[in-house]
Amino acid sequence: WADFNGGGANLTQGTASLKPIRNTGVVNGRAAVAFDGVDDYIQHVTGYTMQNVFIVYKVDSVTQSATEMGQLIGNYNDAAHVAIDPTVGNLQGHSFDGNGATPATYALDNSATSGSVANDNTYPWVYDTFHLVHADFGSGQALTRMVFGSQLPGQSDQFGGDIAEVIIYSGSLTGPEIAAIKEYLRRKYNLW
Repeated sequence: WADFNGGGANLTQGTASLKPIRNTGVVNGRAAVAFDGVDDYIQHVTGYTMQNVFIVYKVDSVTQSATEMGQLIGNYNDAAHVAIDPTVGNLQGHSFDGNGATPATYALDNSATSGSVANDNTYPWVYDTFHLVHADFGSGQALTRMVFGSQLPGQSDQFGGDIAEVIIYSGSLTGPEIAAIKEYLRRKYNLW
């Protein structure tokens, strides 16, 4: 998955059986990358910093295990990620802290921004529906690698569903900048 910014943060997967599938015409006539919920993931293995993250995604009711979180982006071991959480403790919410205590403020679709949280289901996602989540980690979170689709590749917490687009900023954004990005993605994918 190429980095369209030209920054070289291209996402790759060298093992054919672990590659997610790019499907066309998935959401508003646009492509999305489908993760199987079993073992698919892609990654960028060089260090990266993320602060503001926007992700257009859909959790699949068939392939997402209700007993596992599904990592959308981040690095669990670097204590910062954006993951969906269908489990009982955070039913259809999100997780941001990874293996640590890194909170984020977030908004789902057109909701108001939450307070700073590590895990939260104030704004629950819905199966088989495309959503936009925006997470702001408050300061740049240094990642030794960036992983999509699995918290711990080859071990657990696989994402089952589609990711249509991800926009990452390593620095802070103003309220109007965040609103403009959300509106751009809303129109592009015909969300909410």
